[in-house]
Amino acid sequence: MLSMEERMTRLENEINKIKKENHSLLGEVDKLKKDNHSLLGEVDKLKKENHSLLCKYNVLLGERELEIFYQRYLEKKYGATHTKGMFGITDIETEDKVIEIKRWNKYKEALGQLLSYTSKLHKKDINVCSKPKKPVVYFFGDKPKHADNIISIFKVNNISTFYLQTTCNNDIVEEELCNSLETDSFYKWLTDNVEECQDSLLNLTEIVKLYDANQNLHSKMLKPFRVTVERYIFNNHPHIKHHHGKIRIGDKTHTGWKNLIIK
Repeated sequence: MLSMEERMTRLENEINKIKKENHSLLGEVDKLKKDNHSLLGEVDKLKKENHSLLCKYNVLLGERELEIFYQRYLEKKYGATHTKGMFGITDIETEDKVIEIKRWNKYKEALGQLLSYTSKLHKKDINVCSKPKKPVVYFFGDKPKHADNIISIFKVNNISTFYLQTTCNNDIVEEELCNSLETDSFYKWLTDNVEECQDSLLNLTEIVKLYDANQNLHSKMLKPFRVTVERYIFNNHPHIKHHHGKIRIGDKTHTGWKNLIIK
């Protein structure tokens, strides 16, 4: 029979054993909590990724549906549909036009496709004699801040540019686009009064004098006119150097633009 002291010792040992087991169990619980927290973090991450993918899917779905909506509208307007060629399938092709419909942020794709579709090689039978077709692009969606630059790129390549928008009543509004410079009176004046002429000189000061005899001809005041002339040349005479600077005609050096003249 155990003495009281021995019983107390055994009881203390049992208590210590239980404490160790309890401590071990608490450690396991903490580990499970950490693992659970980590798993919850992974779940949240997957939820966010899933939400992001759904948003992208919805945007793409909405973009595609909108493109189809506008395509049906334009097919009805032109009485034509897509055609297949060497470089792909056009959105719409009429007897004299090749039409692409794109969201603004896809302007590079539209440009490449139209240049491809309007080339002679696009036709299945390149021996067929036919007039070149006019490339046309219809943009939709939010107009970007750099829309003027995009429009200029298409103008340089002789591509007509339009903007499609839908009202709250589902009415479609078409707008033929021009960059902001083309609505400027000086830009319009250049369009009406400048023409190409071999080995001729277009002088900035003379242009401004003809446009506005009362204009201050100080160099700082001429800068906006110079910029507009450069953009006009870039848009309308792409094969001529549009930067203002020194040019040589015969044995003399001048400042201005070569091969252009006032009518």
